[in-house]
Amino acid sequence: MSGDQRELHHLVCGDDALAAAVARRLLAAPDTRVTLAVPEYAVELVSAGLPGAASVLVADRLDAEVLARCGLVDTVTVLRQDTALRDALLARAHQPRARLVIRTELLADAAPYDARCFSPASTVARAYLSAVASTAPRRPRSLPALGGARRTPYPRRIVRNQLRARAARVALVALILALLSTTLLAVLEDLSIGQALYITLLRSAAEPDLAGSTAVQLYQVCFALLTVLGSVTTGVYLGDALQQGRTLAAAGLPPAGIRGHVVIAGLGERGTHLVRALHDAGDEIVAIDSQPTARGVRAARRRDIPVIVDDARWPDTLLHAALDRSRALVVTTPDDDTGLTIVTAARTIRPELPIVWLPRDDDLVALAGRLPHVAVPDATLDDIAGQVADLLTNHQQPQPVSSGTAADHSPVGAG
Repeated sequence: MSGDQRELHHLVCGDDALAAAVARRLLAAPDTRVTLAVPEYAVELVSAGLPGAASVLVADRLDAEVLARCGLVDTVTVLRQDTALRDALLARAHQPRARLVIRTELLADAAPYDARCFSPASTVARAYLSAVASTAPRRPRSLPALGGARRTPYPRRIVRNQLRARAARVALVALILALLSTTLLAVLEDLSIGQALYITLLRSAAEPDLAGSTAVQLYQVCFALLTVLGSVTTGVYLGDALQQGRTLAAAGLPPAGIRGHVVIAGLGERGTHLVRALHDAGDEIVAIDSQPTARGVRAARRRDIPVIVDDARWPDTLLHAALDRSRALVVTTPDDDTGLTIVTAARTIRPELPIVWLPRDDDLVALAGRLPHVAVPDATLDDIAGQVADLLTNHQQPQPVSSGTAADHSPVGAG
């Protein structure tokens, strides 16, 4: 240790491989000492491969006695999510000057107890975002990016598209009826098309012409009846379109004609962060999750993103998300078997569609990378460890996931 620099003492509380990775990352710096508070059941897992400068303190839970045995520490890292807030509160009370870092998904955007928070799923989302950008880049647009323009709320877009389609049909029918009536009047009165059109547009809307011919009077009566019937029919037709649009919006179906969007299957921790990242980057998104109470459902709907509550393993569900017109499919489901089924179903619809999927199982990661058009986000456990080390050594909170964030990822603890 150098004579003018005090040795830094880091306390890491965890029960998985991430704790060991953080310790190794911290010990890479000079003048550093690390103490790991580890439950008895995880001692072998965490202590494997640790440098000699790290000491392991066996403790089933972080308490005042454990903190007293550690002595004065400069930083405290809490990695056990089930007791993260309790441990953080206790550490702040007994080590008020220590820099505190908490692993949490629920409060990843907050800073309780003057702590820095990090989310493994947020790091995962950065890797997904990078993979989507590299495998399925957006086409250049002549208009400003959606991220810099004001978006029309999703339910309003659904209703607007339904009304627009119905109004176009009504206009087409009205035009056909006008042409037929004009032609009929021209035949009955032996008029030119121009004269008949003049009478159709003006004379039929004027006062009754008792001195006119019987054919013209009969034509005016029929035209008036058709006008009333057409007005009533148009009102009912457009009203039904309004109701249907609202029903489609409530069902989470995307607007008709949508294309070039990203379909996200799975709205757990990873999917929630990815929805935020892609939305902030200006991408159109359609999300799918089988659970209406999934964490990301509310986050997506708050951003007016279509959410289909259904099983993404079925091709029909993927077609409802307009997968055949999408730019890419991102699979973030927590179960590898479910993810593989979704990937297989998507390839039956569009074999060449870029798919981004990171399985939890390491053996399956290697196999997934061999599938055609399937991109596996490149990341390791050290990426998360590096994020934690940066929080401990830097004074700034990391920036939230955005389109310009470098790829970082780890499968540990990310949902």
